[in-house]
Amino acid sequence: DPVSYIMLNDGIVRVSVYVSTKQTVLAEQQNIIQRGVTLIYTKQTENIEINVIGVIPLLTAEKIAASIE
Repeated sequence: DPVSYIMLNDGIVRVSVYVSTKQTVLAEQQNIIQRGVTLIYTKQTENIEINVIGVIPLLTAEKIAASIE
């Protein structure tokens, strides 16, 4: 399956966003993993999976994931 990738960078903070299609359609889910200061936020909606990775607050990761259509 193809994966779309974008890196957001404001000169101070870098955030990686990965978007891929899922094989199975499940109810909406989210997963939050904190590794040191790095946040890994995963949101699954219908047949799309969005992964946001960076040294950012959870609220920012949620807003980034929600902005992807």
